[in-house]
Amino acid sequence: MQRNIKGAAGGPVQIKNGKECQCVLPIEKLKHINQTKYEELKLKGFPADCLSNSYLDGIIISGLPEKFKISESRFSTCWIQNNESQMLDLGGCILSDCTVRLMKIEKLNLSDATIYGTLFTNLQVGELDLQNGILRKSSIRDSSVGIINLDYSLLENTYFFRAHPEKVLGGNSLTLTLGGATEEEVNNYKRMVKRELNLKQKHDIMKVVKNGHRR
Repeated sequence: MQRNIKGAAGGPVQIKNGKECQCVLPIEKLKHINQTKYEELKLKGFPADCLSNSYLDGIIISGLPEKFKISESRFSTCWIQNNESQMLDLGGCILSDCTVRLMKIEKLNLSDATIYGTLFTNLQVGELDLQNGILRKSSIRDSSVGIINLDYSLLENTYFFRAHPEKVLGGNSLTLTLGGATEEEVNNYKRMVKRELNLKQKHDIMKVVKNGHRR
């Protein structure tokens, strides 16, 4: 369950699974970052919060610092690539039609993020945190993942290919959705996700949603 209220700073706050998280502002209220502006910030060493509360449109994001956090931003058709770092924190952000690739990173935080039509590929990730995240029509493939946290996350038409994690957290609270799917398609989707994530039979309580009804 989630609902929106007004936060102390006047911005919307989302209540999700009993926790408060700040919502991303509409595009018109965000700073617009293009490739030229991004390169300027890169030359300045990426000042604190320089990419937070921003709308990043069609840019290549590389050369980030060892530890970097971007808050309450929207990414549209961006390429996040060629980064080797300790942690990249995109918790609570929105990624739409992006590509995240060619990265070696200890922790990639996408908790509370909303992700549409995004490809994750050729990654070496120690920990991939997707808890409370929403992934729609996305895929994670050809990657090495140590730990993946899917606690209370929702996957809709999202697939894993050749990205077997060593350890999965939250498999019993993971929700899968397939809008308009047949019974057979739902069962095939569930089997495929369990196989690719190496989920054992103890995770059979994992929920599958078909046409809005939990199974």
